[in-house]
Amino acid sequence: MDFLSTGEKIKRARIYKGLTLKQLCEDDISISRMSCIENGKVKADKWVLELVAKRLDLDLEYLLCDDITQLNNSIDKYIQKKVLTESEADEIKEYLEYSLSKEYEDISAKLMHILFINYTNIREFKKAKDLLNEYSNIYESNKESKRLYYEDLALYFTVRKNFADAITYYNMLLDFLLKDGIEKNNELYIKNATALAICNYRVCHIEKSREIIKDIFSIHGIDLNSKCLGEAQGILSILALLEGNSEEFERNYTYYKEKIDCNSYNWKRINSLIIDAFLKCGKYEEAQKLTEESIEQVNKEDKIGYIELLLFIINVYNANGCIESVKEYCELSLELAINKNNMFFIERSYYFKAELSKNERNDMQWEMYMNLATDLLLKFGTYEEKRERYLEMADLYHYLDDTNEALKYLSFAIKEVDNLY
Repeated sequence: MDFLSTGEKIKRARIYKGLTLKQLCEDDISISRMSCIENGKVKADKWVLELVAKRLDLDLEYLLCDDITQLNNSIDKYIQKKVLTESEADEIKEYLEYSLSKEYEDISAKLMHILFINYTNIREFKKAKDLLNEYSNIYESNKESKRLYYEDLALYFTVRKNFADAITYYNMLLDFLLKDGIEKNNELYIKNATALAICNYRVCHIEKSREIIKDIFSIHGIDLNSKCLGEAQGILSILALLEGNSEEFERNYTYYKEKIDCNSYNWKRINSLIIDAFLKCGKYEEAQKLTEESIEQVNKEDKIGYIELLLFIINVYNANGCIESVKEYCELSLELAINKNNMFFIERSYYFKAELSKNERNDMQWEMYMNLATDLLLKFGTYEEKRERYLEMADLYHYLDDTNEALKYLSFAIKEVDNLY
């Protein structure tokens, strides 16, 4: 990486040519001003750069493209990418380090967003967590950075299943969007309010979830033709299904299918929650049909998104005691996760293989897959996740009549409780 400000480029070229400031400036440029330009204290006028470029045999465009321009170009290049290659992530890290050293807070916040959301999307939680302290120091540099920070943290805690913290950041984000003006933040507001409703639903705050969705439709200035409302209708269809209101379910579910953006993160979550609701209501054929439709519709070129959907679906079938119905998806998710070399998805896949083996009464494979999953979880899991896993391992060895191993994992769980407080 070779980021140089305009002044640094001029100074480097001047010294290379063996010119003094006086020789470069001649009679038409102020020496003191040129000194300030070289030291980055003032911005050079274009006419000055035209003269300097001519005298130093430099391309004017080279001088006009300073370090800030280069950094902004890199932001424009990567800002829309949800997932970066390893080399792209390394490049952004270098840009971020340079930007922070120059105290370019606005630029640093945008680069931080690109890097943080990438690590969140590919479930590199340790790398994302390592950025949090610095991110919290710079996010208030402008309104856009503040919005991105709230949105990024809300998503981070959502995918970590820390729904309490996710709810906090979604509330902060929605307050910010309302104050900033609902008309210009219409789709962002609907999308994130729906995500907030999902988080409340996941922690069994059913009425709060319903209230959030209803509030979306009552806010002045909301575009009722927005496609984002499809996600909100999806939540209403889940609530109607669980209440046995078939007419309300059909109305909302039809709207949801027409409006929803397939392959969005919320589409995967809502579809899996509708499948879960079908299973809870004993509608196994409907659950199977939506499962097959979801697998058919998902973009299989997006391997991360594909694995994510598979694991969402496996999870709801496992929670409803019928993981054997998605045995083939357990095999597929593990194969895809290994091919992507993604530690988080491999751990989840091993865990569900263990659950499947447990259900099939295959004790040897149950133990093997649980140990494989646990070895990986210990590398990135939170204290709470580790504690829960140690308790599961203790239950496993208690069932297998291995008292020593059961006690060992119980003692590990107790130590994790100490870490929590």
